[in-house]
Amino acid sequence: ADYDTVWRAVVEYFALTNLPIATIDKASGIIVTSWLNANAAEGGSPGAYCDCGSAGFFVRPLWTRGKFNVFIKSNSGGTVDLRVTCLYQQGRQAFYPEGAPVFVVNCSSTGTLKREVQEFIASRIRGESTPPARTYSSLGD
Repeated sequence: ADYDTVWRAVVEYFALTNLPIATIDKASGIIVTSWLNANAAEGGSPGAYCDCGSAGFFVRPLWTRGKFNVFIKSNSGGTVDLRVTCLYQQGRQAFYPEGAPVFVVNCSSTGTLKREVQEFIASRIRGESTPPARTYSSLGD
């Protein structure tokens, strides 16, 4: 598929899934989301998208969030590269002392979101009208 076809499929994915766009630039081929609540995907949980490891003894997870970007690049010969990159974080807090500061840990992606995006875009390029796997809610910046 050509660049414009892939770009339209990516933009359609963002529109149909209610993903908040922080940055969009067709000329450079980049779309970046705002932070998303990793629990907010319909039917999803943080474990579906990322592995944050154990919070540890006397530490509780407060929230899990993610953001991702899609990068599209046109190559010589008419091919198009599509790259999806995800970043996940979890806020944690010790139970003691009262009011302990929140600290943030980086989590590992399971590849689920990347796969969902790529599968949707591939289906659109094939001319299929399969709906996206999920819709999302924003945590805000």
